[in-house]
Amino acid sequence: MMTRSDEYFLTVIKCGSLSKAAEALYISQPSLTKQIKHLEARLGTRLFNHDSKPLQLNAAGEIYQQYLLETMQKDAQLLKKLQEANENKRGRLSIGVPSFLGQYLLPSILPSFYKIYPNVTIDLREDSGAILQSAVASGELDIAFAYVPVTEVNVQQVKLSSEHVLIAVPTSEPLTEEERRRGTIRIRSREPDFLPELPYCIPAENQMLGRSAHKLFVNRSIVPKVLIRSKNPVTCMNLIISMKQGAAFVPSYILPQLSPFLRENLIFYQLDAPELEWDFSALYHKNKVLSIFSQQMIAIVKATNWKLPPAGNSPKT
Repeated sequence: MMTRSDEYFLTVIKCGSLSKAAEALYISQPSLTKQIKHLEARLGTRLFNHDSKPLQLNAAGEIYQQYLLETMQKDAQLLKKLQEANENKRGRLSIGVPSFLGQYLLPSILPSFYKIYPNVTIDLREDSGAILQSAVASGELDIAFAYVPVTEVNVQQVKLSSEHVLIAVPTSEPLTEEERRRGTIRIRSREPDFLPELPYCIPAENQMLGRSAHKLFVNRSIVPKVLIRSKNPVTCMNLIISMKQGAAFVPSYILPQLSPFLRENLIFYQLDAPELEWDFSALYHKNKVLSIFSQQMIAIVKATNWKLPPAGNSPKT
């Protein structure tokens, strides 16, 4: 928030002279002059070229004026957000999330958000993580949730959790009745010996999942045999089961939602591979005030165990 001296400073600029500014402010000219001198002393530099008529800013004054104008804009944004929050908690929040991720994340978090803010309208955009990041940078979105490295200079991220990408392969190992009842998901925390020989259902290259798979192959000098490219990991999992061969890349956050058919017919391998480890983050514009609605949404996502594997999982081996 601006000080009284800052307000006097801007009034002098607007009026073009100390005498006119003093008249507009209903104070004496000596009092105004004293306020300006105190401001210059606090900043350690003169702000005006006092020999010019009308009174003009010097280089330091122009820099400080720009700073105050930006501060006023941010203050106005903050007051607007606070007013929206206090007026029966009404307002709007624009969020972005990749479409496949959204089908798992949104049902887990939106009920909690609407319970707190039932009158807030959410504008949802579903797109790739890279496009959502650009939308945050341009101010089109208040926040976005994605697995994506930050490349935009105006985007700040809050890391919420880490994620593993697993490799799913068909299995002939039948589940016992007890395992079936518990909804067991078999996870192996080791690299399969047959990894280079597998045919793969590979994610689309413009997806984070596809880029991670590509890095894994390049770094391990693997030239993969491609069964098909698909944006949907569930499609890939069903395909390799039906063909009884191949492998698919699967983000671990979808494990709780797997159908009994997929649970029974797949084994998931968790590799010690940095290419298959993601940071899940909230993205926002670093030069804009994060609204109370955005803050609450981020807090809910951080506190919600929306991607934890279900109880009764078999231990990793």
